[in-house]
Amino acid sequence: FTNKYIKVQRQLITQYYSGKHICFTVPKTKAGFRKIPFIGNMEQILKNQKIKISERKLYLGEKWRSKDECYNGLVFYSTMGSPVQKETIQQAIIAITKLINKNDSLSEPFKKIHPHTFRHTFAVKCYESNIDAKITQVLLGHSSITVTMNIYTHLSKMRLNNEIKKLNNTSFTL
Repeated sequence: FTNKYIKVQRQLITQYYSGKHICFTVPKTKAGFRKIPFIGNMEQILKNQKIKISERKLYLGEKWRSKDECYNGLVFYSTMGSPVQKETIQQAIIAITKLINKNDSLSEPFKKIHPHTFRHTFAVKCYESNIDAKITQVLLGHSSITVTMNIYTHLSKMRLNNEIKKLNNTSFTL
């Protein structure tokens, strides 16, 4: 909180490794180690989350599952104090998608998405906001700008149409 950034230096994996089901490993590449600055109201969101976790831990007492020292400092835990795994996030996204699709006013159903989709969305929003591609690469932790631009950054119809309008307003001589 002092320097207003999130320091990424490990990743949680959920597979059997050295006799443990859940463990930490280092990021896949050197670029995966990074500092992500607080953007927007991130500081307040993280402070609120920290309070929620402290209250939940106090409420559960001995029932709090993450007693292992290595789990201290995580941002998200289950209601019982276990580290949140990607499957938990996926189930929440499915439930939210179902709620959205119950709304009859939608012209077409909301598509199925995965947690990783949010990384793609971030790349697209950076691109559409004219954020330098190198900055986006660093924030996402990609070792190559090619990955950021060719895999994560998708051209929206709106952006394409806006750029075509610019071209139409430019006088070209052939």
